[in-house]
Amino acid sequence: ENFLNVSDQLLLAVWQEVSRHLDIGESTKTVAVRVREHAPIQSIIVRQLDAEHRWVRTVASWPDESTDVTAEAELSAPNWRRLERWLR
Repeated sequence: ENFLNVSDQLLLAVWQEVSRHLDIGESTKTVAVRVREHAPIQSIIVRQLDAEHRWVRTVASWPDESTDVTAEAELSAPNWRRLERWLR
């Protein structure tokens, strides 16, 4: 029997795909296709956070032609704290 529910199966499939590649950009499209099988998404944006400098950088997106994605942004101290609280 399959002991994983659908969301656990999806999470496992995403982790397996991401771990196959050194660059997250290489797996973003495949992950998007898998997620779209379960949810009506229009895009995926993967961001890298740097706490020391309080910046957020886009490292991958799907579809590639996402035009409303800011590549890099430095956050003010209050906005960085809000982001940290949201991530917890």
